[in-house]
Amino acid sequence: DNAVNSEHYTDGSIDTAHIADAQITAAKLASGVGEITEADMFRITTGYNGYNDPITANWERADTDNFAVLGSGLSQSSGIFTFPSTGYYFITFQASFTRNGDDRGINAAINVTTNNSSYSDISSTATFVQQTESDATSTFAKCSAIVHCDNTSNVKVSFTAGGAGTTTNGGTSAQATGFSVFKLAGT
Repeated sequence: DNAVNSEHYTDGSIDTAHIADAQITAAKLASGVGEITEADMFRITTGYNGYNDPITANWERADTDNFAVLGSGLSQSSGIFTFPSTGYYFITFQASFTRNGDDRGINAAINVTTNNSSYSDISSTATFVQQTESDATSTFAKCSAIVHCDNTSNVKVSFTAGGAGTTTNGGTSAQATGFSVFKLAGT
């Protein structure tokens, strides 16, 4: 028998080449490995009519329904959001719309810059409203993206939503139009 009892090993004497696949338990991982370290939510508090590219006003961090920022959270200035640290971030953006009539050109998008200047869509979606009664009809759009922030001074995000003659809804008690972001891993 060529087996060696663990009493013959000293701490740190086994390298990864000598550990079989799937043999490390969660209890043996370093603290924090695999944990989400950043989670944040923002929403617009007041709706607007038309198309905003980007949405620059009336942003607030979610502050209801037991939400609390995990980590330091994103910072925001005129609808431009800055990541607190480098890493990979999962973002999901939803926008709620109302229209008393038809609109087949309602859009929502997550925009990213890597040079703190020029923004482009990293994820976008479209929806429509077709009036079914004499009252306003509602719809929503949702899109998601993973953003690799390798420089917090240059990599930023903004959000676009709306349609001609359509109201993009806002509110202070729920995420009518807003986003959630989670840091998945460091860079």
